[in-house]
Amino acid sequence: MDVLDARERVTNTGIEIAVEGGVSAIAIFAGSPLLDSGDYTTPFLRMAGTYVISTAISWRVFPPLDREVTDAALSSMATPGAGVAGGT
Repeated sequence: MDVLDARERVTNTGIEIAVEGGVSAIAIFAGSPLLDSGDYTTPFLRMAGTYVISTAISWRVFPPLDREVTDAALSSMATPGAGVAGGT
C-alpha cells in the first residue's frame, strides 16, 4: 500500500469492500441450492477456480514492483532501535 497515497488507499479499500460484498451475495445465492441438495463438492471447486482466475487477473493488472523500489522502501522503514531484528 506504500505505492498509493492516503486518498487512493481509502478509495481502493472502499472498492475492495464493495466488490467483496457483491461477490459474497452472488456466491450465497448460487451456492445455497447446491449445498441444500447435498452437493458439497461443486461450490468448493467453483470457489477454487475463481480464486485461480482472480489471482491471474490480479497478477496481470498489478504487476510486481521493481525489486529496487521494494528494497528501498524496506530499508527506509528499518531504523536502528525501532524494534526490528538487530536493533537495540
